[in-house]
Amino acid sequence: MGGFDLAQARDLDALAAASEAGGIALLAPARAAAAVMPERAVDAAEAASLGYGQRIAPSPQEGPVAAVGPDGALVAVLENTVRDGETRARPVLVHAPR
Repeated sequence: MGGFDLAQARDLDALAAASEAGGIALLAPARAAAAVMPERAVDAAEAASLGYGQRIAPSPQEGPVAAVGPDGALVAVLENTVRDGETRARPVLVHAPR
């Protein structure tokens, strides 16, 4: 589905065996988001603004965009919106609130 393929899937028996062996490897949220939407790097100041739900400069891509912070973590999912005649990237989901 989307950016994922069947090779990444695990059946219930494989998950049970991994759990018994000490843990299940999870896909990082930033990697999961990047598999299904464009990725945009944001700096620390933009990441902090997004964490407070504030808008930042628009993304060059249309549609949902994964905002990834300097540490590689998913900060938010953004969409460009127009407000008072100005286009800005608005967080529609904040993954790392401040």
